[in-house]
Amino acid sequence: VTEEIDIRVKHGEDWVLLGKVFHKLFEEISRGLMEIDDIEKRAHILLRAEIYNEKELDKIGKIIKGDFEKLSASGYIKDIVLPTKDSYVELPFILQKGKTIYRGRIDRIILKDNVAHIYDYKTFPVKEKELPELLDKYRFQMDTYKEAVGKIFRLKTKSYLLFTHTPLLVEI
Repeated sequence: VTEEIDIRVKHGEDWVLLGKVFHKLFEEISRGLMEIDDIEKRAHILLRAEIYNEKELDKIGKIIKGDFEKLSASGYIKDIVLPTKDSYVELPFILQKGKTIYRGRIDRIILKDNVAHIYDYKTFPVKEKELPELLDKYRFQMDTYKEAVGKIFRLKTKSYLLFTHTPLLVEI
C-alpha cells in the first residue's frame, strides 16, 4: 500500500525511485542474497537501469550510502534488516474483512518472544512535526497488516514504521 502519488508530489520522482531501490536492497539483505558491504555496488546496478545521467546517479547513490550509514549506526540494520531466525521478507497476504478483500506484501516480520513484529519501510524524508499526520495516514495499513499477521501466525502483533532516511522507528 504505497502512496507513490503523495511521495511524488511532496518529495519528487527521485524519492519514488529511491523507495523502490531501498526496498529491493533490504529484501536482498534480509534474504541473505547480498552482504551489507555490497550495498553501493548493488544500488549502482539497480539505479543504472533507471538513471542515465552520471551526475544524477552520483547524487542518488550518495543518498543511499548516507542512509545506510545512518541505519547501521542506529542499529536498525542489525536489529531489523539482517537475516534472522523466524523472520519473513515481503510476505504476501490476503485478508477478507466483510465483503472487502485486502491484498498486499509486508516488508518485514520478525517473530520473537511469541510476538510478531511487523515493519514497514518508509524511505522518504520526514520531519518530526509530520509524524502525527503520517501515523494517522498509515494506521489503517498497519492495522490491516496486524490483523493479517495475527491470523497467519496466531500470535500477538506489534507494528512499526521505519523511516529510513531519518532514521526513526515508530510503533504504530
